[in-house]
Amino acid sequence: MKKYAADEAAFAAWRAAIQAKDDAAVEETSEVLYRVLRRYATSIVYQVLRYRDQDLITDIVAHAFEKAHQFRGESKFTTWFWRLAYNMCMRELERLKARAEVSLENLNHNSLTGLERTALARIGLERLSSRLDVVELALLNYKLIGLDEKEIACALKIGKKAVNQRWLRLRRKLQSLA
Repeated sequence: MKKYAADEAAFAAWRAAIQAKDDAAVEETSEVLYRVLRRYATSIVYQVLRYRDQDLITDIVAHAFEKAHQFRGESKFTTWFWRLAYNMCMRELERLKARAEVSLENLNHNSLTGLERTALARIGLERLSSRLDVVELALLNYKLIGLDEKEIACALKIGKKAVNQRWLRLRRKLQSLA
C-alpha cells in the first residue's frame, strides 16, 4: 500500500470508528491519524514559513480534528488537510509580517554597519518586506531592537547557530541592496 493510500486509510478508519461510536477504536485510530497529520503539517509549515513552528503544527493538527466533521469527501482527505494547513500558515505569515514591521527609530547602531543602514534607507522600509522573507524581517527587527542571539533564537524558535547563519546571509543581502 502506498504511503498516501495508507494516510487516506488512517482517516477512513478514524471516521468509521467515530460513526460506530467505538471509543477504543476511536482512541487507537486517533493516535495513528495524529501521527499522519503531524507529519503533513510539519512539511507544510516548513514549506510555507521556512522554519518549523511546533506550536503552529500542533494548532493545525488540533484544528483538523475539530473540523474533520466538515470534510465532505469531494476530494482526498489529504488534499483537504493540505488546504486547511496552508491557510493557517498564510494567516500566521500575515501575523508575523505585521509584527515584524521595522522602523528606523528602533535602529541599534551597534547591530548594523553603515553600509547596511544605508541599504535600509535607500530601498525604503516599506519596500523591504517585499525583498525579505518573514523570518528575515523578524530577525532584522529583533536585531534592530537590540536582542542577542539567544533571545532571537527563542523568539523565532530556531537554534542559535541558525540565527547566526541567517544573520550573516541577511547582512550580505542588505549589503547587496545598498
